[in-house]
Amino acid sequence: MSQLRYFYHIIGCVLLLTLLVSYIIYSSIVSPDSERQSMTHQLGNSKLLTDPLSSVVKLKPDEKSDSQNEALNSLIKDIVNHGDPKCALNEEKLRRHLCSNPKWYADDGSVSGDLNSIKDLFDELQDIGPAFGYFVNPPKCQLIVKDRHITKAEVLGSHVGDENTCTEYRDQCVKTYTAQLQKLSRFAKTSPQNAYACLTKGVQSKMTFLSRTTPNMAQAFQNIEETVQIDLILSITGFIPEKEERGLFSLPLRQGGLNIILPDDRKGDYEWSLAVSNPLKKPETAENIQQQVIASINSEKKILLDHKKATVQNALDEELKYATQLASEKRSSNWLNPIPLKKYNLDLTKREFRDGISLRDARTLTNTPSLC
Repeated sequence: MSQLRYFYHIIGCVLLLTLLVSYIIYSSIVSPDSERQSMTHQLGNSKLLTDPLSSVVKLKPDEKSDSQNEALNSLIKDIVNHGDPKCALNEEKLRRHLCSNPKWYADDGSVSGDLNSIKDLFDELQDIGPAFGYFVNPPKCQLIVKDRHITKAEVLGSHVGDENTCTEYRDQCVKTYTAQLQKLSRFAKTSPQNAYACLTKGVQSKMTFLSRTTPNMAQAFQNIEETVQIDLILSITGFIPEKEERGLFSLPLRQGGLNIILPDDRKGDYEWSLAVSNPLKKPETAENIQQQVIASINSEKKILLDHKKATVQNALDEELKYATQLASEKRSSNWLNPIPLKKYNLDLTKREFRDGISLRDARTLTNTPSLC
């Protein structure tokens, strides 16, 4: 009888311990959700969980302006009504900043106007910004005024100033990117695939940005072409391309090239960028006009690319022309496009990568082993 009582006592202890563990697990899982639900309920339709400005950024760009204004007004009311009472928030100031000043990209903003209005906006941002976790950094702010008062400045990575300072900026960019390409060439001697990915997915994108935002940048990049052709392409492929092959390498992968852009391919970038940006002067009609401009630019680019491809093809011999045709087949160049990540087995050895390019261009393989 005592043994049976002892057995029941053990069973009871086990059940009690199980209930205690279950309660602890349930509390750790359910409580944060209930707190989040309570916070969401308190803030109403805005569903604001952290930074209120992040909710504004997440508004879909294709929504109508009326819907955006209604959502912003609702958000502002929720912030003012349910926010921290210690924060001196002004509803009218907040609405003006969120609804009427769209020139914001993440934590970078810009505003135009007379000096007094800009000074007022700056003071207001310093006043209401900390309530949203936004702290103005005066040393990083730039004041850009009319030509007679300005020498040079940089805005979002591009130059603003007169022609003399713009020339200095272009020369500095040429020196910077020449040094980068030379360093990349040295790296390509041992890891050509990685260097190729850095060139096509990194360095060239930065150069494209500069050619779109800085006048006459495409012409300045002519000084870099010798480094690209003699040093970089040689280090990546193992050979110096002939003139017609250099044109072939500048074509996109889908057309049998290597997407190593020529300076002449950037000649229209600045003018096209201006054409797309000009409609923003009238925001109410900008979207429709921009769509038409972009369609026109894409059509012009296609015509230029088709003409360039035909010119390159006419300069090739029959064997290389046939090889280019095969390389233009669907998915035949996919092995050149991905980032060479080892965990997905996308990385190639130095010999594998160079042999792949040589076979793609109908070249005789070099440095082959005497025994297989």
